Amino acid sequence: MAELIEFPNPAVWLIRYLDAALDVPVLGEVPATRPATFVLVENAGGALVTPVTDGGQLLVGSWDTTNPKAERLAAKVRALIRAAAGVTVQGEQCKATEELGRPVYMPDPDARVPRYRQNVVLHFRGTTL
Repeated sequence: MAELIEFPNPAVWLIRYLDAALDVPVLGEVPATRPATFVLVENAGGALVTPVTDGGQLLVGSWDTTNPKAERLAAKVRALIRAAAGVTVQGEQCKATEELGRPVYMPDPDARVPRYRQNVVLHFRGTTL
């Protein structure tokens, strides 16, 4: 039987990492009552890079009350993600980060508020079960 290897959830890891660094809520889903400013982290796929390394793709959204404020929040989130390689959060270390697309303006169609979105990949080494 092949070795069983488990990988961290990249969205949960990034939520914890960003939450410690930002002064706005960092969430895994849009709440029924939306804060005026928040960051949303969603799993968006990914793939094994090696048999023991996973590349988890994430979609990260930054909402704020104006376009310039949302852009600045997204820029800060982008910088934090780029600095995440080598960082350990609750015993799980991000080995590398990869930017698939810089933040792009995509207003929230439901709430009609400014939002920037970016796609990233976080790499983690798995642990044997």
